Amino acid sequence: MKKFLLFTAIVFLTFNLLIAQNLIVNGGFEAWTGGTPDSWTTIESGITVAEATSPVHGGSKSGSFTLTTATQGNTDFRQSVNLTSGINYDVSFWVYHTDTTAKVTIYAAGTFTNIYSDWLITNSWQEVTYSFTASTSGAADFGLRFYDEAGWSVSSLMYIDDFSVTQAASTAPVITNIATNPTVPTQSNNVNISATISDGGTIISAYLYWSLDGITFSDSIKMNGTTNSTFTTISTIPAQPLGTTVFYYIKAIDNSSEETITSIYSYNLSLLSAGDVAIIQYRADSLKGFSFVFLKSINQEFTLSFTDNGFNGTSLATSEGIISWLSPTSGVTAGTVVTWDLTNGTDIGTMSTSGSFNFATAGDQIFAFTGDQTNPTYIFAISNIAWVTSGSITTNNSYLPSSLTTGSTAIAFTTEYDNGYYNITPISGSPASIRSSICNEANWTFDDLSTDVQPSSYWSITVGKNILSNTQNTSIYPIPSNDKIYVDNINGCDKIIISNIIGQPVTTIKVDSKFNNEINIENYKDGVYIIQLYKNNKTIQTKRIIKN
Repeated sequence: MKKFLLFTAIVFLTFNLLIAQNLIVNGGFEAWTGGTPDSWTTIESGITVAEATSPVHGGSKSGSFTLTTATQGNTDFRQSVNLTSGINYDVSFWVYHTDTTAKVTIYAAGTFTNIYSDWLITNSWQEVTYSFTASTSGAADFGLRFYDEAGWSVSSLMYIDDFSVTQAASTAPVITNIATNPTVPTQSNNVNISATISDGGTIISAYLYWSLDGITFSDSIKMNGTTNSTFTTISTIPAQPLGTTVFYYIKAIDNSSEETITSIYSYNLSLLSAGDVAIIQYRADSLKGFSFVFLKSINQEFTLSFTDNGFNGTSLATSEGIISWLSPTSGVTAGTVVTWDLTNGTDIGTMSTSGSFNFATAGDQIFAFTGDQTNPTYIFAISNIAWVTSGSITTNNSYLPSSLTTGSTAIAFTTEYDNGYYNITPISGSPASIRSSICNEANWTFDDLSTDVQPSSYWSITVGKNILSNTQNTSIYPIPSNDKIYVDNINGCDKIIISNIIGQPVTTIKVDSKFNNEINIENYKDGVYIIQLYKNNKTIQTKRIIKN
């Protein structure tokens, strides 16, 4: 074990020494031959260079440099080193001025850097530094050029020591500004992902990895760089059906083999939009629980999540709990009420809990959302105290996300009560009218008592467009039905339209001599539909039917 640790330490130290290796030979001016510093191949006539033992910055020697001309083009001092394209390099030297009549600058790979020593600082060492990225590979000259300043007459003496050119310490790529295009994908959109990837060197590889389960990321897409360090996927994530959450992350590697992997991001193609679900009960005392109603039918299995984590103005907190509700495989019909409590669980579908979901008596909120917690689609929000509008949140309060609106997709109560429920039942109407009623505090009953939750059967909520009473003598039956319905005594009706629960026409029937009062609904999906009878393009009757 000791041998292994020793080997590891040697490898680590060797690696760091290689990274910091000075490419300049004899940069400390320790080696001289015949009064000339070894390895320095260009020493022009306008300077005189001599070995010095005092002052020194490092080691036992330095270089004594005397500027003897005001012709700057005759003062260069250089040697050649090999560079690698795309690598960052740091250049440094130390200078000791004995007077204020001359200065010195770095010459780096064909560039006079115009970074000068401070000639007004005398009789002490100062460091001059420069950093750059090599644009080509191969040999390049590095060194010094000297300049006269005011007061220079015949000569100016300074000392140089510890000249170095080293590969800069590598830093990992930085990945920011991750975005989807389009910004809010729909089921018809192929999606590009872009990001800003910056690095001190060169990005040699950038890939996006994506997944539909957030666990196995087997699909990858290369990202190409454009301008301003923006990288974009060269192909798209294919369009996905509603109800899908797409998870993805980005991995970038630079020319120093430094690697950055982002956290996992996501976008959600929600089956539900804000207001398609409303919370109609909460209980913080005793048998903790809540109820919610669907104002839209969903004809497939799906997941809806609830959390008592607060929203801090940017994202959801993570210190509390999340309940994930999984619908029946056939989905739900509009008007369905679901109730969950801490003891008995849920009366419809199944629920799983992560963290600690615990609606607090001192104030709390519940958010209904779809998708991943890091990038949720908010559906509804309720708070038994006012929404926060400034400052920080606690575990008892929250900001309201901008995608929700008080009075239609969110409600916050003016007085804190431990328990409350929507008390209007039965109720029928359009989703908008029902939402408006639910989001009216006057339609709620409150208490601070340790009583049971209201069961789902307490509410009778009928959702549709322009649902009217049957004022005609027309009979529409049987309801429910699994194959056919019949319309008797049509009272001059000339057209029948059957729509789904959100008002999209499914069938239009011309009523003439061929109409036999029979409508086949055998191929309809199970759920609630609205049948409307028309005469001269005016609705004369509307009724809800059910296919089972």
